[in-house]
Amino acid sequence: MAAKMSSATLPKSGPVEEARTFTQTWEQNAPLTEQSHDAISLLSHDVAERPFPLNVSQEQISGQDNGFSVSPRDNASEDSGAIEAVLVNTHQFYKWFTELESAMKSETDEKYRHYENTLTESRLTCDDILHQVDETLHLFNELQLQHEAVATKTKSLHDDCDRLMVLSHLATMVSEPLQEVTTYFVNGSSTGRISDDKNDGALRDNYRGIGGVMSFNNNGFRGTSRTYNLLGLNGSSTTGRIGGEKYDGALRDNHRGIGRVMRFTMEELMEKQRLIEFTEALRSKLNYFDELENIATNFYSPNMSVGNGHFLPLLKRLDECISYVESNPQFAESSVYLVKFRQLQSRALGMIRSHILSVLKSASSQVQAVIRGSGGNTISVSEGVEASLIYVRFKAAASELKPVLEEIESRSSRKEYAQVLAECHRLYCEQRLSLVKSIVHQRISEFSKKETLPSLTRSGCAYLIQVCHLEHQLFDHFFPSSSEDVLNLAPLIDPLCTYLYDTLRPKLIHEAHLDFLCELVDILKVEVLGEQLNKRGESLAGLRPTLQRILADVHERLTFRARTHIRDEIANYIPTDEDLDYPAKLGRTAEIVSGTTLNDENPDVFKTWYPPLEKTLSCLSKLYRSLEPAVFTGLAQEAVEVCSTSIQKASKLIAKRSTPMDGQLFLIKHLLILREQIAPFDIEFSVTYKELDFSHVLEHLRRILRGQASLFDWSRSTSLARTLSPRVLESQIDAKKDLERNLKATCEEFIMSVTKVVVDPMLSFVTKVTAVKVALSSGSQNQKADSILAKPLKNQAFATPEKVSELVQKVAEAIQEELPRVMAKMKLYLQNPSTRTILFKPIKTNIVEAHLQVYSLIKTEYSAEEIQGIGMVSIQDLQVQLDGLL
Repeated sequence: MAAKMSSATLPKSGPVEEARTFTQTWEQNAPLTEQSHDAISLLSHDVAERPFPLNVSQEQISGQDNGFSVSPRDNASEDSGAIEAVLVNTHQFYKWFTELESAMKSETDEKYRHYENTLTESRLTCDDILHQVDETLHLFNELQLQHEAVATKTKSLHDDCDRLMVLSHLATMVSEPLQEVTTYFVNGSSTGRISDDKNDGALRDNYRGIGGVMSFNNNGFRGTSRTYNLLGLNGSSTTGRIGGEKYDGALRDNHRGIGRVMRFTMEELMEKQRLIEFTEALRSKLNYFDELENIATNFYSPNMSVGNGHFLPLLKRLDECISYVESNPQFAESSVYLVKFRQLQSRALGMIRSHILSVLKSASSQVQAVIRGSGGNTISVSEGVEASLIYVRFKAAASELKPVLEEIESRSSRKEYAQVLAECHRLYCEQRLSLVKSIVHQRISEFSKKETLPSLTRSGCAYLIQVCHLEHQLFDHFFPSSSEDVLNLAPLIDPLCTYLYDTLRPKLIHEAHLDFLCELVDILKVEVLGEQLNKRGESLAGLRPTLQRILADVHERLTFRARTHIRDEIANYIPTDEDLDYPAKLGRTAEIVSGTTLNDENPDVFKTWYPPLEKTLSCLSKLYRSLEPAVFTGLAQEAVEVCSTSIQKASKLIAKRSTPMDGQLFLIKHLLILREQIAPFDIEFSVTYKELDFSHVLEHLRRILRGQASLFDWSRSTSLARTLSPRVLESQIDAKKDLERNLKATCEEFIMSVTKVVVDPMLSFVTKVTAVKVALSSGSQNQKADSILAKPLKNQAFATPEKVSELVQKVAEAIQEELPRVMAKMKLYLQNPSTRTILFKPIKTNIVEAHLQVYSLIKTEYSAEEIQGIGMVSIQDLQVQLDGLL
């Protein structure tokens, strides 16, 4: 702050800088000598303490001091500003220099203080670490003490067990003398005579034996004297002859003493038995932990291998130990033992994995050596891939794996063995694949070079079925419990199937014939997937995914080619002159039919069909059994629709080339054939299309621009978010209904055209009469009187008897001449009599109806003589005449 104040008091203006520059230049141009410097120093010393003038107040002096002082707390930038401060006298200079020196010293000491703080923190951290180390050592000491206590207790337990063994031996020794004593007294009481010194000596010997035995027991008797006292006997009672009542009392006392001894001994024996049982139970539990050293020694032995007869029993014992330790985690150090057991198990399983890999590689090498030793005749080897060279020899070479693999499969419920079993499956599949893949690839390549696509598919699938069946049998030999799962053999089967798929895929892409593609579908769907795979079941289940993949590709290619066929051969078909040569084409076919006999083959009816119709029906008949119903429905709807359109186009061209009636009959004929031929297809010829409609969005945007709606009004039903939501429009196209509708319209058109050709004069007459009557009924009374139309009908120019007779005659001629020609054409186009009858029935009705209308008018407006002169045929005769045309 002092430097800032000084800079504010004495600003660095331009003149000051110029003066400084001038002074520096002066000093350089006129340097002072040493004597001059000494004189200046003396003068500066004398005037250093010169007092301020009286006109300078103390406040200004203090202000100047404050302005030119340098604070040691200023930062580096402020110090640099203080250095450039302007000093007036020596006192201010010394003061400024002292403050600057203090600031520099403080800055220098700051580094050392920071380093001191860092060292202090490091020392505290080290102290904490040492404290934690001391605590850890203390815990280790406590753990060691606990271990020693456990060892001491274990030693005591072993000592107790040894003592129990000694007690067991003592009990055996005591039981024999007691039995002799008991026998003696029982015999003596039953005879009542014990008077022999010999018997007394034996009794004393038995007592001494009992006492001697009991003296070995710490809790029992210490000598024979104590034993005699316990039994109630003394030397006087057993040294002389005992007789009478005195002898009986002694005998009772002896019995009581023996009973006490026996009870005491039995208690000792029961305690001993309890301790023995406890020891055995403890030993049975400790056996699992004691097995660790034995198993580890055997597994780490250089002579131990998977083929050793002791390996599998040791592995079984190891599993039992692991199961026991896992089920008893409350035992001391059970977790430590479990880790060690796990390590041994991992080592054993690693040995099994290495052994299996070694044996499989050895078996593969043996088979490959035999193949190479056969002289390189790969053709004979590939043809006999199912022979003993590939399978029987491999099975014999790897026979030693079967016991090990059976043990692994029996324990596959455990996670560790399940992983090893999966690894064994993988190793097996790798070795088998390296052995078989070249042979399979070569055989499929040979099929591809010699055979067509359908034959290649059939041969390749049959070969793969044979190989997969044999591979499944071999896999079942080594892994009987795992062979049911298809995924276990997938690493072997999938690559073999891929060879066939990679061979067929390019050929499928380039195949354009619908017949071949449909045949492929039949081979894969019926012969392979439907028959062979279902018969053999699980052994060929691994082939199913690849075969279904091939079938899906064939379906895709067949669908694409069918759409292309419908577009090119039906929708865009360009007819030739021969295709449109109707009815001449039908006439030539009719002559061929009339020239055939019953024994001749039927002529090709397709020759009379329009080519797009024949191609449509042929295509649908091929696709019906080859494609899925949903796909076939879409193709059938499209094919029927474009075929109907193509027939209608051809009908118009025939109407221009021949007659309109030929065009109508051509259309009726082919639409009837199309409707009849698609009837057996059990599908709906309708397709529902869904599309998004945004037509309402433009109107809403216009309303927003006109200000009639808001862009951000989210609450209203007309908001932009709701308006921009598309509308889903569904439209259903039913080709069969469209076909029916077109057929009906064409038949009606044909009926009206034939009716017009036959009874057109009558229809014109009836129309004119109706017009006259309508005009008379709609005009005024005066107009009716003056009008020409007011004359009777027979007086009208168009309705004179002669005119009516003429039109009746024309109609009769048309019925006799034109109508038979129409019927002949109908018979030529429509070979089915029932069809012609159905189509002719409305024509007949129209002709009869026209005659009835004319007859009713004649009967009303004309006299009997005029009616007879007109010569109109009766209705009954007309119907008979029309029926005769059929």
